Amino acid sequence: MINDASEPYMLAGEFEDIEELTERLGESIGARITIIGLKGVVLGDSDEDLATMENHGNRPEVIGALSGDITRSIRYSITLRCDMMYGAVSRNQ
Repeated sequence: MINDASEPYMLAGEFEDIEELTERLGESIGARITIIGLKGVVLGDSDEDLATMENHGNRPEVIGALSGDITRSIRYSITLRCDMMYGAVSRNQ
């Protein structure tokens, strides 16, 4: 669903609209959504301010997704102060 919804924005290079898309989709499914560019830059996040977010390119699930895998990891979130499950998939999968 996220892939299909974000594809027109990505193909058109309309990255400024991705933030609103992640907020809308996150609210509709009741989950946090983050869309990340190929270089690890956060393009949109349903819960956090983009200006405060660091590059995600070194995160295990992002590395896996960029390699063509559907990945997930469970690790500690500094932001939320608890263990969270993270999943990632590339737009082409």
